[in-house]
Amino acid sequence: MQQVLTLRKIILIFGFVLLIIGCAGDKTISQNDIIGLTAEIAPEGVRLALNHIPPKIKQIDFAFEAEGGNLHGLVTSILGTSLEQFKETRALICPFLQNGLNYTVTAYFFEGDEGDPLYSASTEIIADNGALFVPNGITLELNETKTGATLSAFPEISGNAQNVYEAKYSYLVAVMAENDSVIFRYEKDYNNLTFDFSSMFDEIKNENVSVGDYRAFVFTTGEFEYDNSSWRLIFTNSEEFIFSL
Repeated sequence: MQQVLTLRKIILIFGFVLLIIGCAGDKTISQNDIIGLTAEIAPEGVRLALNHIPPKIKQIDFAFEAEGGNLHGLVTSILGTSLEQFKETRALICPFLQNGLNYTVTAYFFEGDEGDPLYSASTEIIADNGALFVPNGITLELNETKTGATLSAFPEISGNAQNVYEAKYSYLVAVMAENDSVIFRYEKDYNNLTFDFSSMFDEIKNENVSVGDYRAFVFTTGEFEYDNSSWRLIFTNSEEFIFSL
């Protein structure tokens, strides 16, 4: 039976802290630090804007979560030099959305590279000028030996945009303990609908993982570059399978 994972759990497995945190930490926020997030349709996709960024913020993560049958998520992190540039305009364009879908957009604000966000802000928007198409019901089927998988389709970039945006597809195998913690991650790039991860089994045996049976999933993502920002699309995952040592 297929194990259903929430998008928030999937993004946590990928190493993103942003979507698993439903609210900001317990730190006190002064009135001057209240941040408003707006999203509006732009010719290139969706334009995000912040009315204020406190000087102490060192990282901002943005996340789009689609609703409906084409459930998928997009995430990006802005920090370092990119954050300094972003603070001047407080605006960001995301073209990698599917027209007609309703997205919940959340911004998470961090004082450092660890710990809970200091603050979060959310809004919703229905995409109208997006360049992305994620086929409804896209599937990822494992082979009989559970050493490879095949996608039913790739997400698509529409029109002339496919010649403009750099795209890189990856898969990640997450081997998980009973408490849902990830004890091993194996990630590789791929160009075809079918890919093989048999070499993972040799690698995990060298990681001093205890003998036993573990739950495992395969996730597929796309990475798109636009205007000095890197967006990661999480668009499907396999059914649960058992990895035995």
